[in-house]
Amino acid sequence: MSSPRLAVVLLAVGCALLVAAQDLPAPWNQWRYWRPLELDPNQTGELARVAVPVGVYARARPRLADLRLVDDAGQEVPYVVYARQRVERRQWRATKLEDLGYVEGQHTQAVADLGENPEPHNTLLVDSTENNFFAFVDVEASDDRRTWRVVREAAPIYRFRPDQLEGNQVVTYPDSRARYLQLRISWQENRQFQLVGCRVAQHVVEEAERVTWPATLAPDAAAAPKQTAWVADLGGPEVPVAEVRFQTSSAEFHRPVQLSASTDGQNWFLVGSGEIYRLPSPPGAAPLENLRVEFSETETRYLRVAVFNRNDPPLENLGAEIFSTPRHLVFRPQPAAAGRSYRLLYANIAAERPEYELARLLRAEEMRAAPLVTLGPEAATPNWSDPRPWTEQHPWLLWAALALAVVVLGALALLSLRKSA
Repeated sequence: MSSPRLAVVLLAVGCALLVAAQDLPAPWNQWRYWRPLELDPNQTGELARVAVPVGVYARARPRLADLRLVDDAGQEVPYVVYARQRVERRQWRATKLEDLGYVEGQHTQAVADLGENPEPHNTLLVDSTENNFFAFVDVEASDDRRTWRVVREAAPIYRFRPDQLEGNQVVTYPDSRARYLQLRISWQENRQFQLVGCRVAQHVVEEAERVTWPATLAPDAAAAPKQTAWVADLGGPEVPVAEVRFQTSSAEFHRPVQLSASTDGQNWFLVGSGEIYRLPSPPGAAPLENLRVEFSETETRYLRVAVFNRNDPPLENLGAEIFSTPRHLVFRPQPAAAGRSYRLLYANIAAERPEYELARLLRAEEMRAAPLVTLGPEAATPNWSDPRPWTEQHPWLLWAALALAVVVLGALALLSLRKSA
């Protein structure tokens, strides 16, 4: 590193240390904790982005309402909370179901006609009146109904309504414009599968950004029979979680999964379901497996993960990890070389969510491209001032005053009785 650049870096570090040694001016001293932003002195661009660390969630208000960015002059710096969420676009289109039949002891089959010049499609939904089933679907595509090509083999579908599991009846395959889709549905029952319709769609997915959420999954002692279940304390009042990934050494399996959330660890509500599986595949083909269950992002304190074993033994060496979509604060900084430094403040029980016009000025592409700024270690505010009312800071005084009032009223009542006697 050249001498001039080293001098600039040392100057920035020195400024950060000087800031750390100073008290926070009012009203910022009502935020109990803070972290310094470590800007690159040579950073260019109008925007910067800082990821909110896991430890902040345990101290901050729900939904990070009390986060503030301030500069070394004590000025509030506007920011936007950015999260790269999963985006799905899918609109189902009806098809005409033809040639529905049953090959004894083998499969139920049908042809779905999408009409002339169909729009692109890569997903189909099997409509069935069956309530309790597990089946495999083979899909072939054709443009003329004479020449067929395999587009998906042994796609699992299921529904277990007696266990309150709606399951999955969606089958995906490579993008296609074929007019005809031929379905073959195989299952263990020796009868025709009750197929009542088929819908198709072009499913477009933009994957979310994911990071592991460091929570320990403890076995759930209250798990129902035929289940493997864990409960995780996520460490904050409203932690945003959206995915669970599993690991197991079992070679072949298919297990439904149910996910529930709770704010107190006692009362639970369903937030998602799915399935994990590892199925036999043809020689030389990629393994047919899915070990991820995604669900609509839920902000909660506790997450329960339940794997339904039914009458099968539990999976071998089964483990799970919870994943979250990280939050980023995007702001417009002054270069560190210009003498500006910044802090991220949090842990103010009385702070409300701020509103900045910056949220209406920036596009998602700009925020995604903003360079990442690192955060320094957490520090406690040396001159912290509790923002709560005096009575909330000293609740024992209220009880003491109440007890004193009871004693005084009792004494007055006793004195009144004596005088009347």
